[in-house]
Amino acid sequence: MAEHHEILRELKEFEARTSVSASTVCRRATGNPRMYERLVRRLEQTQEQVAAIRAEMNKLESERGAA
Repeated sequence: MAEHHEILRELKEFEARTSVSASTVCRRATGNPRMYERLVRRLEQTQEQVAAIRAEMNKLESERGAA
């Protein structure tokens, strides 16, 4: 997941330096006009899933600790 954060940070920095949008870079690199938006959405979904997994682990741990 850290790599995802890294590429998004790199894209934003590149955009600031060159005025070429992150979407344009991703589209030109992959041929996929929605790649940047998909990367952002995947990262958000992954973060939500990780939070849910951690919450479940904490819940299970506390239930077992109470038993």
